[in-house]
Amino acid sequence: MPEFMKSSIQHLLVKGALQSASMKIAIIEESAIVAQDMMETLSALAQSVVCLSFDTIQAARAGYEVAGESPNLVVVAADRDGVVQGDSDDLIWLQRQKVIAVDSRLQKGSSWRFLSKPFAEDQLVSAAEALLFWEDEAAE
Repeated sequence: MPEFMKSSIQHLLVKGALQSASMKIAIIEESAIVAQDMMETLSALAQSVVCLSFDTIQAARAGYEVAGESPNLVVVAADRDGVVQGDSDDLIWLQRQKVIAVDSRLQKGSSWRFLSKPFAEDQLVSAAEALLFWEDEAAE
């Protein structure tokens, strides 16, 4: 199958999954093993959670934009120097999201929570719940 067809099919599958989900979570992490572990942990937050894993902010942004959706939560891992890598469009997109930043030197953002590896599953869940549920209730 030609590459452009694979890409189109993937976009349609992502769009369908996102539209039927009650909660959409983007995991931006280079390590597939770490991303999978976070996806399994966060999938238990609510019914019909869709966690999608991406290598870069750009890939996450493109995937959600093509689907015409926005994530409810983004978990993004910084590089070894503690920097969240992306171009200006990626960082603007990220600033509009509720974010859990992992190993980030940058510790700002009112709708961000920060974790450092190694962290326990309950710390990840607590950070996600604070952003997804508690902040929404406080705004009402």
